[in-house]
Amino acid sequence: DQELVRVVTIQQSAAILLLTAWLVGSVYFTIRWIVQFFQLQTLLRSCPVATLEAAKQLHVVAPPELLKSARKPVEFRLSPEEFGPFCYQFHKPAVYLPPSLLRGSLGELQQVLQHELTHLQTEHPMQVFTQRVAQTLLWFVPGVWRAGRRATLAREFVCDDAAVGDGRSPASYLRTLLRFAL
Repeated sequence: DQELVRVVTIQQSAAILLLTAWLVGSVYFTIRWIVQFFQLQTLLRSCPVATLEAAKQLHVVAPPELLKSARKPVEFRLSPEEFGPFCYQFHKPAVYLPPSLLRGSLGELQQVLQHELTHLQTEHPMQVFTQRVAQTLLWFVPGVWRAGRRATLAREFVCDDAAVGDGRSPASYLRTLLRFAL
């Protein structure tokens, strides 16, 4: 009986230790995620809405079937140059474009719009949210992090394929990506 009580006590202590470690990790990742969310919201609020003239140009260049995401019209905003183009969807879908892209080549603009609007159309922001939830809850499983990196790459490849589809030049698109990567 003494030995059984000792084993149960050790098991309970180990379970409490593991639960505490999991909880500390989950709380850490949750707090980090919340801080990043508010930092991103601050950045997004600082990005002005594209002018009416720029919005008209974007609506002409963008594929019309991609200008709505979840039955909501996509909003275009100007982002700082150092962040390059990106999309975001919390309540309202939006594409953020650096001003230099609007002043550049229409072909480049069309490819970048195709890429970003494809992210919205295929609901990649929701997939990223789900991925972050899984990584927060299962932070201790290396396979979850590896799968998350692969899923991120797969989402980018899908959108890159859409951007260079219909006979568009992959080399031109790669030059555009390189310009914003440096």
